[in-house]
Amino acid sequence: MVVMSKEMDEYFSSLQKEVNKYYEIAEEARKKGFDPEIYVESPQAKDLAGRVEKLIGPEGVANLIRKLKKQGKSEDEIVFKVVSEILDEKLGAFESLEDRVERAIRVGLAIKTMGVVSAPLEGISKILIRKDQQGNEYLSLYFSGPIRAAGGTTAALSVLIADFVRKKSNIPIYKATEGEIGRFVEEVKLYDRLIHLQYPSSNDEIRYAVKHLPVEINGDSTENEEISAFRDLPRIETNKIRGGACLVLNDGILLKAAKLHKIAKNMSLEGWDWLIKLKKIAIKEEKPEKEVKKRENIEEEKKIAPNFKYITDIIAGRPVFSHPSKIGGHRIRYGRSRNTGLAAAGLHPATMAILDDFVAIGTQLRTERPGKSTSITPVNNIEPPIVKLDNGDVIKVKNYKESKELFSQIKKVLFLGDILYGFGEFSENNHRLIPSGYVEEWWALDLEKAAKKQQKLTEKIKSFIEKPFENIPSAKEAIEISQTYDIPLHPAYTDYWGNISREDLEFLRISFFNAYLESENKIILEYDDCVKEILEKAFMLHRLKDNKIIFSKSMNYIYISIFNLKNKNPVEIKKEENIFTYFFRVSNIKIKDKAPYFMGSRMGRPEKSERKSMKGIHTLFPLSDKVGNSRLVKKAIEIGKINIDICRKKCPNCGAVSIFNICSNCGQHTEIQKICIKCKKLYPSNNENCPQCGSPLKFSDEAKFNIKNHIRNILKSLKLPFPKKFKGIFGLTNNFKVSEPIEKGILRAKNNVLVYKTAEIRYDATDIPLTHFKPREIGISVKKLKELGYKHDFKGEPLQEE
Repeated sequence: MVVMSKEMDEYFSSLQKEVNKYYEIAEEARKKGFDPEIYVESPQAKDLAGRVEKLIGPEGVANLIRKLKKQGKSEDEIVFKVVSEILDEKLGAFESLEDRVERAIRVGLAIKTMGVVSAPLEGISKILIRKDQQGNEYLSLYFSGPIRAAGGTTAALSVLIADFVRKKSNIPIYKATEGEIGRFVEEVKLYDRLIHLQYPSSNDEIRYAVKHLPVEINGDSTENEEISAFRDLPRIETNKIRGGACLVLNDGILLKAAKLHKIAKNMSLEGWDWLIKLKKIAIKEEKPEKEVKKRENIEEEKKIAPNFKYITDIIAGRPVFSHPSKIGGHRIRYGRSRNTGLAAAGLHPATMAILDDFVAIGTQLRTERPGKSTSITPVNNIEPPIVKLDNGDVIKVKNYKESKELFSQIKKVLFLGDILYGFGEFSENNHRLIPSGYVEEWWALDLEKAAKKQQKLTEKIKSFIEKPFENIPSAKEAIEISQTYDIPLHPAYTDYWGNISREDLEFLRISFFNAYLESENKIILEYDDCVKEILEKAFMLHRLKDNKIIFSKSMNYIYISIFNLKNKNPVEIKKEENIFTYFFRVSNIKIKDKAPYFMGSRMGRPEKSERKSMKGIHTLFPLSDKVGNSRLVKKAIEIGKINIDICRKKCPNCGAVSIFNICSNCGQHTEIQKICIKCKKLYPSNNENCPQCGSPLKFSDEAKFNIKNHIRNILKSLKLPFPKKFKGIFGLTNNFKVSEPIEKGILRAKNNVLVYKTAEIRYDATDIPLTHFKPREIGISVKKLKELGYKHDFKGEPLQEE
């Protein structure tokens, strides 16, 4: 039992009450018989457990899932426990072992997909216990296209679940033949060329994986193209490409090998250690690329090799924003905002703008690390981009508006800014953490620790610690704090020194000493191409004026301090000295690397949140091609009687035949019939051939329909005028050729909404997290929010402001 406050209980009760109200309305509407079914096809399910039971069954599985969740079991533990209970027939008996095995695997997959996608039903077309040529049994899973909806990890996990089921059911292991292994190598590559796969696998990876699979990954043909070699294999029924099988093997087993091995290890599942070697093969097979130039000042730090996989499958029209580990790419920032996490990462709004809005809210980004695609959301308190303008100025673009205003003046993007990632994104993908740059929140922790240790926690220092993003010390304060508390210089005054070499720093040091004006206490550099190049490499902000390079007042103070320019005897950098060590030796000011690592990215797919509909169509009622390309119902009315290919339905009460779902004579719901193609007689839909002449039966035939009279009667019944713009379709595409009531189309046209091919009013939304929101952001009043149950803000205070 879930324990909740009275307010929370009232909130959920009010939601359920409203849902029930609309379900009752829908049920009453369906009972009138105008639709093909007289009930609402989408059953209610309050939680995952309920969804799984109603989607797959068996009865009682929902209570078991709830019980295991209450015990604190993890999702994977629940999956394997439920699968085990089904196999032991504790939730009911099955007619055969094959039925039991199939139900167990489908339920396991349904739990992992939260019971909200079609993968458990349609992603696996069938599960068979087959025999090889020696008469040994093995388990075979037939995957189809909809398995894509499960995602790579869950699709791969279905194979792990199947192996668990196989062992528990004492079914022998599957042994792939050389022909089947070779078939997969060709098939995966061909499918990748046609459809595109996420993971650029090697031939050796495919061979190794198929050879070690304990259950067969098979599938239905999804494409018309056929493989050219390894045809007509005894255990594979088709020579056409099996898209579902390719997806599970390549974007499941191969792409998610590390994650799959982690799950197998956590669940104590034996026989999957071969995945470790598979990862090694993947690393070995990576295409040799030129090593990214080592930054000499951090040679002692362990290098992270660039990962080229995210750009091996570039698609035309989807730009690459940064190459692997290239200086100027994204700096990884650890943390989260109210709109990041759960595979969503944050970019500064200014970064989105300087990329010409190719990256919008919800755009999928393929990133170098941690290896999984991410949805992008805007976060405005991370590091923004740094750009070079046409006039030579190097500036930090602070917001979206400024980016749009300066867009035409930007000559080069030097730095893309931060990408905000949660620690969990790396942990979930079993990826090592990338070293963090020195950032404001890290500086605040260093200051807090040092201030407490020295017992110098003043109110001013407290303000810097408590609100490190809002309260930034001045340049003078930053230097004093660094020296007093022995902590690194504040990130706001730290440039990207790790980007340049010792030689660059030495050249810059000499240039600064020569350009230092002691009387004015500032640096004014004469323009020099070499100096300009170094400044740009380190993303040092500056402006050009009268052929001179000028820094801001605060950065003048910083450079004079960290280079110790007031010292009449310049201190040279030693041959093997680290840049950061040099600064401390010269000025007694610690400086940390602001960006030890840069990450590459490219656009995965554009944001696709939009109304999903057939272009301009209001009703799925056939008008025939006589109405022309306009598909206007008005044109059909002008014709009067139209010939349409449509089903025949018979009233079980009076026997009247019509094309509608409800009998016009007695009001009974009609039943679909089949029509003999020769003698045109009607028979119940379970017949395949005509009982009289033996000819095949089909669900539809051409009928002459008086649409003019029908529309007139509908408008009279609805008491509505004919819509100004009202469109139908040429012909029906569903197997039974059943149309929807024209009344629905008239109501849609009246309210300016369109229909999708599944007879839904549909909107596709991008699924990204949002833990907090402001009322004005979603256009809702405080009063309405309170009615919905939102009575307090995120601080627990009564909700008052929008």
